[in-house]
Amino acid sequence: MSWEQEYCEMVNELMHKDGEPSPLWVLALGLCGEAAEVSVASNTAYDDDFQASHAVLPELGDVLWYVTAITIRLGMRQGRAHATALDMTMYEAAGLIADVVKKDAWHGKPLDPTKVGAYLETIISAIRGHARCYGLTLEGIARLNMKKLRARYPGGVFAEGGGVR
Repeated sequence: MSWEQEYCEMVNELMHKDGEPSPLWVLALGLCGEAAEVSVASNTAYDDDFQASHAVLPELGDVLWYVTAITIRLGMRQGRAHATALDMTMYEAAGLIADVVKKDAWHGKPLDPTKVGAYLETIISAIRGHARCYGLTLEGIARLNMKKLRARYPGGVFAEGGGVR
């Protein structure tokens, strides 16, 4: 099994609570929160690169988790989304996903999976860029995140909301 398949299976298992998949609005807001945590970790002064990487990399893994969960929830395959403007940042894209979900949930405007997919691709590109700064790949970020999640959720499912932290 490839690392992508293994990661998607883990995300799919963890994104269910009480047998129900996480609502799209929860995933969109989670993505926004984790993207903000990357920003905070990236903009914090650290004594060395080791401290910086230990602050940023786990947050990048969490962003990747939410991107994958949204992709699964919308029935898309990872990497299927269209390219988007290179200057759009991860944070802008996360906010735009939340806006699309809000308009669908609150204003009745049909959700456009192609638009959301383009924003997700922007976030994946940003994760790759951040990972390169620390000598890692997208696979490295995913593997770090799987290790953290296996330790946090040994039973394989969320329990009591966010689980043990």
